[in-house]
Amino acid sequence: MITDRNRVQRIRIIAWCFSLTAFLVALTGIAFAQIIPSSRAVMWQGNVGVEGSIPNRTTLRNCVALYGAHADGSNTADHINTCLSSIGSGEVAYLPAGTYVVGSTIAIPANKTLRGAGVDSTIILSNSDFTPIVRIGNGYSSAAGINITSGYTKGSRQIVVTDASTISSGDFIRIDELNDETIPVTKVGLGGVCTWCSREDGDRLRTQIVKVTAKTGNTLSFEPPFFFTFSSANAPQAQKLQQMTQYAGIENLTIKNGSGTGARRNNLDFWSAANCWAKNIKIDTCGQRCIDIRLDNYRVEIRDSYITDCLNHTSSDTCYGIQLANSSSCLIENNVFYRTSDGPMLMWGASGNVIGYNYLYDVHRDANLDSWFWPDSWAHGAHTSFNLYEGNIEVLHCEDGYWGSNSHNTFFRNRFLGKMDNVTWVPGTSQTGAFITGETNNYMSLVGNVLGTGGFSDVYEEEAPSGNYASKPIYGTGLFSDTKPFDTMLRHYNYDYLTNSTKHCEDAGEPGCQGGNGNHTLPGSLYLSSKPSFFGGCSWPAIGPDLSPMVKTLPAKARYEGSSACEGDTMPPQPPGNLRIVVP
Repeated sequence: MITDRNRVQRIRIIAWCFSLTAFLVALTGIAFAQIIPSSRAVMWQGNVGVEGSIPNRTTLRNCVALYGAHADGSNTADHINTCLSSIGSGEVAYLPAGTYVVGSTIAIPANKTLRGAGVDSTIILSNSDFTPIVRIGNGYSSAAGINITSGYTKGSRQIVVTDASTISSGDFIRIDELNDETIPVTKVGLGGVCTWCSREDGDRLRTQIVKVTAKTGNTLSFEPPFFFTFSSANAPQAQKLQQMTQYAGIENLTIKNGSGTGARRNNLDFWSAANCWAKNIKIDTCGQRCIDIRLDNYRVEIRDSYITDCLNHTSSDTCYGIQLANSSSCLIENNVFYRTSDGPMLMWGASGNVIGYNYLYDVHRDANLDSWFWPDSWAHGAHTSFNLYEGNIEVLHCEDGYWGSNSHNTFFRNRFLGKMDNVTWVPGTSQTGAFITGETNNYMSLVGNVLGTGGFSDVYEEEAPSGNYASKPIYGTGLFSDTKPFDTMLRHYNYDYLTNSTKHCEDAGEPGCQGGNGNHTLPGSLYLSSKPSFFGGCSWPAIGPDLSPMVKTLPAKARYEGSSACEGDTMPPQPPGNLRIVVP
């Protein structure tokens, strides 16, 4: 018999459960699965950046006192490399304050850290035409692919292969398949055919890198779960990645290009690196790539750093702030990009990565200043997918079809300005706007963003234009007459400064909810369970139409400006070196 007292207790329990559920939704972002259909999202939370967080190593070995490294202007690369190779696993090769000129690459081995006395205090300087200045990793894999017979569905953590004899628990494998024309996945774009974008001359573009956690016969268990479903018709394969360098990092110093004529002088490369990192560094005067996370990388983390200026500020193939290609589950977080030609650029095969809470300012090419807005960040090489951009401030993002297709990327709580202060817009040119998608760029999701600049944008949407943009849209969707990017796009709860309104997926003129439920409550994050420590006393989340004001203090922007991050915070680090203090 249910008494009144029992009934009251049950009602209280039910109410408590609803309250707890609401709390967990707000805390962890569970609600995003309702707004963003599961077919478009992956579990970024807990699956990006260095596994278990960047280690705090405390045993320092002084490379100057113990191994003869010197800051006298002569080449000391061999001394620094000897220091790195001689210290023990889990130790730090320490470079005191000074400028260390190097004439060859510094290679950081597995399970070791290269650390300086601070940004602009310890400087590794190259005056020679070699690349890269610093490297983590040993190259890329050329192993043959192994056929997968089952388990290749989205969310799976286990596959069966035809022969697992060469693979062990703890190894890393690349999963790929032949290009799926139904999405489409294509290596053909305006720039030509991207034969270098994957194995088999660009015929296996869609890629995920995973870590094997167990092996029983030909059955492999792995993490993280699959981002997408592969098809038996497309011959899915597993490829063992060889020579993976693990748990190597660089911290608290500057890597700088000095004199010299060559432009292909990358500052920092990651090739075949897992759970490696760069933290609180400055990349000064970038070569072809400032930081190149090029091939076969897993859970690399770049955080709390400054990336600034270029050897060549004009060429279309130089000074990419970060190039991230054929890599999975990496985290690019809380960085400043200033006067580079691009910010984070996702290239071929990048999947399941997070670009979070970065500030991009004065990112451009000199050759384009009076003609067109070169986008701050791109997806620029086939085929990127299931990547998340969250909490960033920049002018313009472009999902680009130049080297082929991209799909299933998500943009959440970003501020896309659509206007650069020092660019004079010229009518009849292209790539102007807040968010642009090119041809064969489908299933994109934009939720909770703040778009455009009041008094500048004069068109809300340019859908499938036949050529270059002639106006200043909030959205340019399906460049060069492709209607599918619009038809497959999810746009929900975004505010724009042309209509001065927040639009939802069910509103007239929007592409529709695409299987989402149109929830009008936004989670705080799609990859963070709670406010991150680098926000200090600042309000979080910092960007979104559900906030007042809609754009609050972003710590990376405050660092760039040299201002106190927010009331109650201590003064953040001052901008290093040649960063100028400008409030955009």
